[in-house]
Amino acid sequence: MENDKSKNLPIPKAKASFLSYGERKAISHKQEQMAMLREFNIAAREKLMNKRVQQIVEERTYALRVEREELDLRNTLKRTELLEAKNRITAEEQLKAEDRKEKDRLREENNLRRYQAWTDSVSLQPSRGAFHAGDDVLLQPSKVLRVPLARRAL
Repeated sequence: MENDKSKNLPIPKAKASFLSYGERKAISHKQEQMAMLREFNIAAREKLMNKRVQQIVEERTYALRVEREELDLRNTLKRTELLEAKNRITAEEQLKAEDRKEKDRLREENNLRRYQAWTDSVSLQPSRGAFHAGDDVLLQPSKVLRVPLARRAL
């Protein structure tokens, strides 16, 4: 209807003279209705376009909000992964330190056992004869102690 231009044109005067007043009034009324309908269609189209634009804006806003939330989640995950990795590294370092302490303790015990085995196997023969061959000798920085083998704790 909108593309038909002949309905929008005014009635020519020559043709209008053959029409009665009622016919001319009806045609004029029809033209007014068509003009109002065109204006209404334009307004409706504008309103529809505004609604569509508003809908697009809302969709984009929602998409941006979802994207921002996803980024926040990713950043949170990265932070938690970093914290977990840091905690894991710290835990591994603690385990390594504990292992080192345990190895040091075992090494000390082993060295002590070896020393005791060595002292048990060696018989000290002092030049003056102050010690007997069956006694164990404990050396300390300032004194030499004589401990009989039967009284040793280990």
